[in-house]
Amino acid sequence: GLSRADAVREAASRVLDRLYPEFGAADHAGWGRAVDQARKRVPDALKEVGHTGDAQDHSVCKAFLRALRPAKRGSELRTLFSAPPYGWPREAVDAAMLVLANAGQVKVTGADGKPAVAVDLNATQLGTCTFAPETQVISVSERIAVRALGLALGLSVPSGEENNYLLTIVDRLAQMAEAAGGEAPAPKPPEVPGMTEFRASTGNDLLAELAAQQDELKPLIAKWQAAKTEKEARLRSWGLATRLVAIGAREQQGALDAIRTARALLSEPDPLPSLVSAAADDLRNLANAAYNAWQQTWDSGEARLKADAAWNKISPEKKHTLRVEHALLPQDVPDLSTPEKIAESLTARGLAGWGDMAAALPTRIEAALRDAAVEVEPKTQTVAMPRRVIRSEPDLDAWLDEIRQKISPLLASGPVWPAA
Repeated sequence: GLSRADAVREAASRVLDRLYPEFGAADHAGWGRAVDQARKRVPDALKEVGHTGDAQDHSVCKAFLRALRPAKRGSELRTLFSAPPYGWPREAVDAAMLVLANAGQVKVTGADGKPAVAVDLNATQLGTCTFAPETQVISVSERIAVRALGLALGLSVPSGEENNYLLTIVDRLAQMAEAAGGEAPAPKPPEVPGMTEFRASTGNDLLAELAAQQDELKPLIAKWQAAKTEKEARLRSWGLATRLVAIGAREQQGALDAIRTARALLSEPDPLPSLVSAAADDLRNLANAAYNAWQQTWDSGEARLKADAAWNKISPEKKHTLRVEHALLPQDVPDLSTPEKIAESLTARGLAGWGDMAAALPTRIEAALRDAAVEVEPKTQTVAMPRRVIRSEPDLDAWLDEIRQKISPLLASGPVWPAA
């Protein structure tokens, strides 16, 4: 007969067999490896437990699918299958979750109520997800259509893994349409045909929706990509046009506003080159005029310096020091060769800047001449001259008298510099 220990073991195993009659279906050491393979999206992950063929035909997966009427949370399914009559290891249940989700046999919804990709979730998150049976049956040609759609969006979708890429495809479609338009002056982003349905569907329903729209979407994707590239190039010109108008090309303000209001950035022909070139021409003329006005004032200032006795007596070093002190250094002609250079030159010194410099030059020359006089004769005294309108000879005599009275008493102390 059996030894006492063997008898106990056999009795125990008979009890276990009665308690867990379904245990045999999951009695395999490979479930952990099957979970790992399913996480890598390998279509035949159940090879690890000796099963070839469709996942839904394995007895563990069959039981799992039967349990989904009604839909259940991952944690409920784990509890259900660890109890009698099953007693299955946790890995067997998790493998079924992942393999069936990968095969598009179950729909997975996250705790937030949104569709989820099972293999992207950790074990804890799978427990909070809801699993429901997939009702929509998908044909080979629909899978091919979805892979083609993925390819047009820059995704290479492996055969048999289409369901894992559906949400990415929908997101990519939305992003591409978004990038084809934008804020004014760009046009509004185009609508994606079928997007409302895509956002409302999951699993095989979504796969079928995408496959049905594939023919319409593929040419649009190419169009959106071209629009994005063109938009980026034109926005650079737009930025330049906006700068040129702000710097002083006022005549072009209206054209710029019209493009913004009509959101005509991408209209054909491109409205920007002619706008930029007209703005550049206007600014070139204005900048040349401003520079020439400065140059004339500069030349007459230089003539005054050349004619001044004291200025001619001081050393070149002293002349340079006075020029620096009174901002009397020559200025380069602004570079107006291209619209970009015009924007740079007139940002460094604007049209008003040239005007202000020209207006300041006579006063600066005056101050430099006075300093030169003091340098040559340190005792030179500065006297402010009375200024007024002179209408007649008596006015003139009175004024000259007044000047004489101001200057005469000072001459004993040194030369006098009559300041304006």
